[in-house]
Amino acid sequence: MKPIDLREQLLKAIRASGKSMFALSRESGVGYASLHGLVRGGNNPSIATVTKLANVLDLELAKRRKGS
Repeated sequence: MKPIDLREQLLKAIRASGKSMFALSRESGVGYASLHGLVRGGNNPSIATVTKLANVLDLELAKRRKGS
């Protein structure tokens, strides 16, 4: 089973949202510098950051089923 790359999945959702980093930062409460580092620099986000962004991006964090 290939491990899921949560950071990559989050980046795809950010890009697909069409929202600016400023708008995402404002809506999520994630600092602009942290968001910029995630998107541009490859920083790994904390679970708190992932949760905040997931709420704004209407994503659900769930356990993956076996064999997926």
